[in-house]
Amino acid sequence: MLVSHRADTQETDVENLSTIWHPTRDFLAVSNYKSNDGGDVGFFTKQGGKSFFKSKKKASARPAVIAWHNPEIEEICGMHWNSESGTLLVADLKSRLSIYRIDTKEFSKSKFLHKATIRDEIPQALAVKAVKLKPSSANFATRKLAKQEAFNEGDEMLLSALAETKRRTNLTSADEKIYVKDNTETFPVYFIGCSKGGIYSFDEEGNFTKAFQCDNGVLQILNIPESDLLVVSTDSMLFYQLTVENRRATEVNRVKLTGKKNHFNLLLIENSTVAMCYGEREIRIWDLKGGDNALFRLNSEKGYDNKDDIVCLSYSAKKNMISAGTSQGKIARWKRRRDLKNQGLDQQWKLQNSVETDCHIVSLNWSSTTAALVVNSINSVTIFRDEGIHVVFDQTYAAIQKSSTVISLIRLIHPLEAQDISLPFGVKGFRLSGKFITVWDEENVHIYEIKDSNDAPISITSSANFTCSAKDATVFGAMVIVLESNKLDIRTFQGTIRQTLGFREIEGLPILMDFNGKYMAVATTNGYLSVYDLSGKDIKQQFHSSQFSKTVPEFDKFLMIRVNSAGNRISFTATQRLSIWDGETDSVGYFSFQYGITDQQQYEAEAEQAKPGERPKTAAIRKIEREQNRFRLAEHYPGNHVWDKVDPRLLICEAIHNTGDQSQNLLISMYVTTEHGVQMHDLQIKSDKAEQLLHLSVPYMYFFKNMESEEEDDPGVEKSIARLLLRKTLREFVGLDENDSQAIGAMLDFSFYLCMGQMDNAFKSIKYIKNESVWDHMARMCVKTRRMDVARVCLGNMQNSRAARNVRLSIERGDSADIQAARLAIELGMIEEAKTIFYSIGRYDMINKILQTEYKWDEAFKIAEKFDRINLRNTYYNYAKYLEANGALEPALENYEMSGTQKIEVPRALFMNPKVLEIYVKRRRDPDLQKWWALYLESIGDIATAKNFYHISGEYLSVVRLLCMDNQLNEAAAIVDETGNKAAAFHLARQFELQGNIEEAVNYFSKAHAYGSAIKLAKEHDMIDKLANLALQAGGSDLVEAAKFYEERDGHTDKAVMLYHKAGMIGRALDLAFRTEQHSALDLIVQELNEKSDPRILERAAQFFAANQQDRKAIQLLAYAGKYSEAINLCRERNVVVNEELAELLTPPKGDKAMTQSRNQMLEEVAKCCLHQGNYHFAAKKFTQAGNKIEPLRY
Repeated sequence: MLVSHRADTQETDVENLSTIWHPTRDFLAVSNYKSNDGGDVGFFTKQGGKSFFKSKKKASARPAVIAWHNPEIEEICGMHWNSESGTLLVADLKSRLSIYRIDTKEFSKSKFLHKATIRDEIPQALAVKAVKLKPSSANFATRKLAKQEAFNEGDEMLLSALAETKRRTNLTSADEKIYVKDNTETFPVYFIGCSKGGIYSFDEEGNFTKAFQCDNGVLQILNIPESDLLVVSTDSMLFYQLTVENRRATEVNRVKLTGKKNHFNLLLIENSTVAMCYGEREIRIWDLKGGDNALFRLNSEKGYDNKDDIVCLSYSAKKNMISAGTSQGKIARWKRRRDLKNQGLDQQWKLQNSVETDCHIVSLNWSSTTAALVVNSINSVTIFRDEGIHVVFDQTYAAIQKSSTVISLIRLIHPLEAQDISLPFGVKGFRLSGKFITVWDEENVHIYEIKDSNDAPISITSSANFTCSAKDATVFGAMVIVLESNKLDIRTFQGTIRQTLGFREIEGLPILMDFNGKYMAVATTNGYLSVYDLSGKDIKQQFHSSQFSKTVPEFDKFLMIRVNSAGNRISFTATQRLSIWDGETDSVGYFSFQYGITDQQQYEAEAEQAKPGERPKTAAIRKIEREQNRFRLAEHYPGNHVWDKVDPRLLICEAIHNTGDQSQNLLISMYVTTEHGVQMHDLQIKSDKAEQLLHLSVPYMYFFKNMESEEEDDPGVEKSIARLLLRKTLREFVGLDENDSQAIGAMLDFSFYLCMGQMDNAFKSIKYIKNESVWDHMARMCVKTRRMDVARVCLGNMQNSRAARNVRLSIERGDSADIQAARLAIELGMIEEAKTIFYSIGRYDMINKILQTEYKWDEAFKIAEKFDRINLRNTYYNYAKYLEANGALEPALENYEMSGTQKIEVPRALFMNPKVLEIYVKRRRDPDLQKWWALYLESIGDIATAKNFYHISGEYLSVVRLLCMDNQLNEAAAIVDETGNKAAAFHLARQFELQGNIEEAVNYFSKAHAYGSAIKLAKEHDMIDKLANLALQAGGSDLVEAAKFYEERDGHTDKAVMLYHKAGMIGRALDLAFRTEQHSALDLIVQELNEKSDPRILERAAQFFAANQQDRKAIQLLAYAGKYSEAINLCRERNVVVNEELAELLTPPKGDKAMTQSRNQMLEEVAKCCLHQGNYHFAAKKFTQAGNKIEPLRY
């Protein structure tokens, strides 16, 4: 809310020329001029009002620029301050440039550095930029270091302090760098834009040169920090992007804009984002780094008309807001949403409602230190200060400040009503108390009585007023409690002081008050808290005041205090903790946002860690760890917090995200008792429609409504009140009658005992409740507490047999507690809670299913593609079924294709529309679909077309089948020969067989690899020549059968031997070869014999070869068979020469020790055989292998 404070220039007919805020303090300088009187400069605070200082008037002098300057310089047209190095550039109308180093500690010691003159042009725009020098210009670094060493020590200390202050308070502007002494090769360079388009560079070393030439006079130069860019605007509405290198500029981009050049204005928003206006009903925002840009137009729905043209701009980094003045005296504002920072520019900035100023706006300017906006309208200067909307609540009413003089009074009970109350003074603050509203301004306290009846709208009547400078005030009974600057007075309605509450010097002065029923809490400057009972004749202190400045870590001051309805506990925020003082025990409990743990939990955890040894964790410690994981909010800090107006146990606090992103703000609820301390109850995401938490009165919470949200109210849960308020039902109480106090109390007790883990007391609290909705809500609470035993009882009382059965089955299956809770949530319709649980445990498949049942297909696909890819095709399939059911056939077909089920589902879906189906089949060119379509065509008798589709799909069997039906065997044979399709070849072979063409039948059976059928036909029709070849191709048992066939026929035993050999029946082949004396076949067979062959076959083959004088083969086969003695004897008898190969073959392999003697004897026999043949070398070798080393020496 923008609240206006007029700056009083004290004179009429004064023309205000320019305004400028102090860069670090809340001072505003205003230059003005009055004819026949002269000009002067007045200084104001952000409060407006009268100037606190005024310069001497100078007759007939019209101020041009407000800044410090050397009195010798006249006709100044521009100045630019470089906070990084403490220098000031001054330009005058005679085109003279001067650089001064300003001594901020003692101005008289400021000194002139350099000067330069521009020829034939007048300076119009100034900027400074840190320019990175080329290595060849490194001498500048030396001069810079010398300059820094000579820099005034006081200046350096001041600038360092300023930089630290700005760092701590986040006041550094987007285009300002903190001064840090370093040795980088950068140097500040001033750039001066002139009336004829020239841009000149001028540095602190006196180097002056022309950097760039524009097409026309320069209006503005903006430095784009952390880059080498300058942005320039000209008289001809051209927008330049220039890159700077070594004091010279090069054009990167040039854009021609249309509009009114008198209102052409550039504004740097962030490091690389520029906003511009040009006298139209729109502004343009351009991200120079990312290249994105967007137009933002004024909207009549926000209070703007067709004549509102934008004439000037200003930006507040603190507010993250662009403000614009319009030609009709309105202030337009665009606020940036941080949560949409990763989206396009057109989504990030949102237009706010217009602000009327009732003046002709010439310029406006946001303060860089506070949320204050100055508006210059030539004849007046107005300061608008952005203040938080003040709102107070009582049991029956709420009051909201809508402007400096208007309060909206709202009835919270049925029937709801809101009325705007206009007051004749500027409101500083107000409080509600019963039927009274207390309002105060700077000097007076006003008390009004609220008139409320069914016959007339809500109104107020004045009951009293008195002079008093109040900081806070309220009415209780006949007392008016007033907090002033240094005391707390109890007054009558006439203003008479009845009592002054005294505070000891050690306690300090009262600074904060809070009220709840008959109790008042007071906080002091020295960190003390006190509670007072207001119900008696005199105010009495409940407990001894307690100090927290020394007991609470990192305590600075009280930020906020809240007292509960029993007056025995005060909650306060002073650090990243929410602390609660229990007055009865004088102890402090807390909840730490950083660690997600309460004081009692931290004590128990530390005590457990202190125990010696590695003991298993107790159930209590495991519970603490679970809650700590759930409630740890390291990136949040406590915001507003409220106690329930009736129950003194329930406390709810906002958790504000550090980034200011409202979408990540949360609500934390807790129960606080003396017996159990702080017990965390619930954590939930705050609704997008809700801003600040304001009030708690079970079953409702009240929030400021987010005016940017376009969502509709959730019936039964949310309700908008008077446009600015949002009433939200606590989720434990959704559906309960707000007038059923018994049910609400029972539910509150049940929730409390459930949080404590006291199940017996929880059931006692609801023992006599018969309302089914109460049981429903308790079952819903079991979702977050994971108490399935309680949930089953609730479901039984609700007579929800289906839900009870599903929960029981989930328990019997051994599902985790989270899965059981999620199942329960689904049965109770708590879909969002179920999704949250499934998210937390990574069950994205269940989230996908839920989203599909909600028809949120976009979200379902996102989940499936990112986390649940195993169900991605299933998601496409379900979406296709959904589309088909809704008549969207074409997208359904696409999704069937994505799911991979198009071969079945598409024919089914299009079956009743054959023409469309045929077009789809032709377009898709899918062989399976083409085959299905051919089958369909064949079924309806369209044989020719079916044959074509069979051929296209590669279903050659069906093509051959149809050709054979038409007795087109030649065409069928051609297709088989061309394609080599085995199934088609087999079908054709059967046709030839049926027609008696055995030769072709055998041929095509062979092509079909149906060798059994081919062999059968060959046998039956005595095709002896083809049988052997067929058998060889078939292999296996067919070889044996063919061999038997040939064996039985004279003259074909050679083929039988060959087939037995190929079938691996070596013995049978040898036997048949021996009997028929087929020596050539035997040679072939023997070549495949080795030591692994059957010894009996080897021995028989050896006998055959020995009988046929093939002694060496016989000896070899005997050696393979292990008959070494017979082989040696045969070698000796037949005098077969023992060569090296044969000697090694006759050498028995090494075996067991028991076989060593026998092996040695064999070796000696081989050696003797070699001696007999005179082969002494081999003989000596074998004797040695036999271990006989003496015998070789004899030879």
